[in-house]
Amino acid sequence: VDQSYTVTLEHTFVTVTPKDNIPEGKQINPGKGSAVYPKGATPEALQHDVKRTINYVVVGGKDPAPASVHDKLNFEASALIDKVTGEVRSTKWSKNQDFKDVESP
Repeated sequence: VDQSYTVTLEHTFVTVTPKDNIPEGKQINPGKGSAVYPKGATPEALQHDVKRTINYVVVGGKDPAPASVHDKLNFEASALIDKVTGEVRSTKWSKNQDFKDVESP
C-alpha cells in the first residue's frame, strides 16, 4: 500500500557575540558539508570603537594650549546566524551612547 508522509524541516539559529571569538570560515555544525560562520560573525565585525580627540590651539597668545581631550566609546553587537545557510539573519547593536560634554577653557 502506498503511503504519503509530510516532512517539515526548520532552520535553527545560533547567536554569536564578540566574546565568542568565532573565526570566519569555521564550521557551524560538525560534519562534512556544514555551513560556515560568515565574516559578519567575527569579533571585528561585531565590535566598533568610536574615538574623539579635541585639540586646542592658542593663536597669538603666550600661554600654552590646554591639553588635548581623548575619548572612546565601544559598541558591541550580537548576530543571529542561520545554522543551515551560514547567513547573518539579524544584528542587534548595543544601546546608543554619547560622549560626555567637555567644558573648553
